[in-house]
Amino acid sequence: MTTAILCAITQEVDAILKHFKDVKVKTKANRDFHFAKLENGEDVIITRSGVGKIEASITTSLLVNVYGVTKVLFSGVAGSLSGKDIPIGALTIATHTCQGDFDITPFGLPKGINDGEEVYLETSKDLYNKSREIAKKNNVDLLDAVICTQDSFIQSHAQRDEIRKHFPKANIVEMEGFAVAKTCMHLDIPYVIFRSISDDDDESSSVVFEKFASEVSEQHAHLILAIANSI
Repeated sequence: MTTAILCAITQEVDAILKHFKDVKVKTKANRDFHFAKLENGEDVIITRSGVGKIEASITTSLLVNVYGVTKVLFSGVAGSLSGKDIPIGALTIATHTCQGDFDITPFGLPKGINDGEEVYLETSKDLYNKSREIAKKNNVDLLDAVICTQDSFIQSHAQRDEIRKHFPKANIVEMEGFAVAKTCMHLDIPYVIFRSISDDDDESSSVVFEKFASEVSEQHAHLILAIANSI
């Protein structure tokens, strides 16, 4: 059994890797895959997905088809669409994901939906439930989130309002989660997605993101490792 811990950016990977001593690295497709052992003795691979849906899907496919991972934990940061309900610094777990910039509405389908698929993909129930149990044991307040994924950084109220218009259930936004979810779903791999809230949707989002990304990544790392060692 091999667990993948997947992160979008370097700060997130570094926050995880600092907890391991004996790490071996293999490089494929311009990606560094870090191989180590969890405290429970199982194998773990830690890697950076890259930013955006295509990069995340490629990395997830490599983890499954080349390195044989059997479950995926995706840890990262996101922006809040819900203000005080999910504030900066909050730790979240995705119940569902959706794709905010997929649009074939001229063919009569709602925005975000491909033919024959649901708008919202549900997180693997078993991993979701186990993750919640472990968070509770570690006294971590883990908030439910519905992720909207799209290939753009949201930094205005107008962008937020457009997302909420089409995806009213979404309360956080980022750039990779749906791609990981859909890839795992099609490859029959259980997955769960965690997001720390590093910014909201105003014009200073990029500045706030840079300030808080490393800090919230470190907060999240402890929980991700506790979960990886217990599932």
